[in-house]
Amino acid sequence: MALEAIRHHRQVELYLAEALNVPWDKVHDEAGKWEHVLSEDLEDRIDGILGHLTADPHGAPIPTRDGTIDDRSVFYQRSELIVGTSATITEVSDEDADLLRYLGELKLYPKTEIEMVSISPIDGLMTIRPYLKVRNLDNPVIGEKVSNCISVTILQQDKPGKES
Repeated sequence: MALEAIRHHRQVELYLAEALNVPWDKVHDEAGKWEHVLSEDLEDRIDGILGHLTADPHGAPIPTRDGTIDDRSVFYQRSELIVGTSATITEVSDEDADLLRYLGELKLYPKTEIEMVSISPIDGLMTIRPYLKVRNLDNPVIGEKVSNCISVTILQQDKPGKES
């Protein structure tokens, strides 16, 4: 039953974001109102409209109807990244709407490829380079609170000590 509620919640989040263009910082709270009343028929219709997608707008996996869920053990957190690491943002926490708005301003969404440019040895501030189609964006600097809310999949990792 719990996985079914999670499935409904994440499907509704995705539907609100993709079909109704609700901002990603608002879909979590709104989906919480729908998840317990979503019928199987409506669930199937939403799934069909969205093309059977496997993750919500924040990158969290949508469980299948039979209860299977993507393995997230291959994702990394900030403490595991070194300078020169290239990665794809896979998931961000959806618990803080202010954080989501901030990440949106920085264009740091799931599926965005990034490179770790530098990590401050004093306070751990991380400078990252997002690979976006939009040019002339500064490389954002994020702190521990923000970076701890982001999970990534490593694409390639250079040798330790390499500076970009």
